[in-house]
Amino acid sequence: MVKIIYKKVDEGLDLGKYFFLIIVKVFRHSGFIRGFLGDVFFMGLMFYSLKAIYDFNKEKLLLNLLFLAYIVEISQYFKILEYLNLSNNAFLKLLFGATFDVMDLVAYSIGTFLVWSTLYFQKIKKDKIA
Repeated sequence: MVKIIYKKVDEGLDLGKYFFLIIVKVFRHSGFIRGFLGDVFFMGLMFYSLKAIYDFNKEKLLLNLLFLAYIVEISQYFKILEYLNLSNNAFLKLLFGATFDVMDLVAYSIGTFLVWSTLYFQKIKKDKIA
């Protein structure tokens, strides 16, 4: 019985993720929802996508994703693509983005914390079931 409830909670979390994606798509013209909440959700999306491909160490993966997000954002601040004469490369412009915003760093940090919190509480639930 407890395992069935636990499975339903996991399914609910999955539905919640897709529901949030729909909200971001519908409100794509809203700066806060598309910009800030999109960046918060991006960390979870990247984490769970990579975890689905390979069984990485959860904590290391999460910290590496945060580090990578910070590096990309800081490279925007220092205009690395312009410095390297790569600003005409459409793929790199898409990958690195265009403008630095300190709120992106905050959003990535919040997203990382939310993923970590989810992992922590899932572990607690799993320990209680066992």
